Amino acid sequence: MTPSRLRVALVASALALAPAASRGQAAPPAPPPSKTAAPRAGHAVSEVVVTASRRDLLGRAISAGQGTVTRAAIELRPAYRPGQILETVPGLVATVHSGESKANQYLLRGFNLDHGTDFAVFVDSMPVNRGTNAHGQGYADENFLMPETVESLDYTKGPYDADLGDFGAVGSARLHLMNDLPNQVSASVGTLDDDDLFAGGTYRFDADDRVWGAVELAHIDGPWDPPSDFNKINAAARFSHGTDADGYSLTAMYHDSAGQLETDQSVYAIQDGLIGRYGVLDPTDHGRSYRLTLSAHYGAEGPHWAFSSDAYWVDSTMSLFNDFTHYLMDPVNGDQEEQD
Repeated sequence: MTPSRLRVALVASALALAPAASRGQAAPPAPPPSKTAAPRAGHAVSEVVVTASRRDLLGRAISAGQGTVTRAAIELRPAYRPGQILETVPGLVATVHSGESKANQYLLRGFNLDHGTDFAVFVDSMPVNRGTNAHGQGYADENFLMPETVESLDYTKGPYDADLGDFGAVGSARLHLMNDLPNQVSASVGTLDDDDLFAGGTYRFDADDRVWGAVELAHIDGPWDPPSDFNKINAAARFSHGTDADGYSLTAMYHDSAGQLETDQSVYAIQDGLIGRYGVLDPTDHGRSYRLTLSAHYGAEGPHWAFSSDAYWVDSTMSLFNDFTHYLMDPVNGDQEEQD
């Protein structure tokens, strides 16, 4: 490059780097002061405390996919549906696709577990999954649970626990009920007729013996046309002596719920004006669930040994009336089917 060309290149570079004002152009407006600027000297900054509630399982857990959810962590998560308690398990999602009158559908680490086919659920060693069910193998309905009565949850993820049985191929959750239920009454009212009332508490006979009882009444309509009119009653009582490790307990639980079911609707039915956005083609779809359980636990321990035993009796029924294909097969009466 010749000296004259070099000077021209240097001048052009200098003009490009010079501020706009020095080149006869209007300078861009200065950016507004940052709202996150460092505090001025003497400006007080409130302390931020981050806490976590977990148990040390080092030396006890056999895999990284095993853990315990404490009561403090359960209280941090609102539970619109009882099945959402299981969402405290990292990577697990509980959803619903046909209304409140049936079991949730579960997904874990990308696996669709349907209604519990590959995810084993226990409440104080009492299995929730139904071995045979008209709606789905391993049907696990947690609507009988009251979140206020759950003390903790132990979970596993992965096929590492052969003792879980057929339904634990992808994971499991063991929920533990309280032995001491705080005295409480709570009520909530929602804009879509989502109403809930809970009352429970503990009475102590002495330092080792106590009994607690709880009852929940719930009603949900939702935005649907016709309304869901889902009604639920839960009741539970427990007498316990000592601790789980060295003591015994007797527990009774009752559940009864019923309401409408909202199946997926055709977009053409909405576009043609047959139903509204929240309407259903077959308003007679509905479901009902009933569950009555009795369970007992006994545990004892010594300096170098421990013994634990559980016994339970479960009586449960479920009836679902679904019309998944609407009027595809029977244009006159519809395709509704009954599952019991």
